Amino acid sequence: MNGEKLQANVESSGMKNSSFLANVETFVSIICCFVIGVVGLIIVALCKSCIQDFVKGELRRLKKKLFFGGNIKA
Repeated sequence: MNGEKLQANVESSGMKNSSFLANVETFVSIICCFVIGVVGLIIVALCKSCIQDFVKGELRRLKKKLFFGGNIKA
């Protein structure tokens, strides 16, 4: 390694990897995360009213549970 220029990943870890599968794995995982994110956004866009109703119901239930049964006497 004398006189060779090292890449950042080799400098930090001291390991070289020449496996094609290991090198492509990063890009595949980024693409998978992107696809999962897009599918999640589509589901949220299509079921917006269902999700809103569910969240409102849960917040009302939590409010009644936490704030003295919904009645705060000053």
